[in-house]
Amino acid sequence: MEDYEAATQYYEKLVTLEPDNVDARYKLGLLYIRAKDYGAAEKEVEALRGIGTENATQRADALTENLSSGKVKGFFRDLLKKVAPGLPEIPGITEDGPIEPETGETSEDPLSEDKQEGTDIFQSVPDSGDAVTE
Repeated sequence: MEDYEAATQYYEKLVTLEPDNVDARYKLGLLYIRAKDYGAAEKEVEALRGIGTENATQRADALTENLSSGKVKGFFRDLLKKVAPGLPEIPGITEDGPIEPETGETSEDPLSEDKQEGTDIFQSVPDSGDAVTE
């Protein structure tokens, strides 16, 4: 879902109606992290821990890890913007999103050249059947 604000509103309403809905609280926490609203995400962690079930505790732990990671990423992005203000957008580094290879520049088998070179090396090495004893 690309519309994060609409998704956030949906999950906020859902947790108001169902305060013990673990999945909704977890997803809402992730949306808060994405929006860099770390205080709200921490409240969702506390709410999950308050539910007390094993599933809620596991989701709280996972959300805590995402929260820590999000804070670190945000810190470094802000630092990069201050140090190198003209830096182009780099997916996964200066902007959110997965790091993906550029299309058209990668071959189907990027190691194919390495494989050819490696086979020449291994062909010249004798195996145990080629050992000579005196």
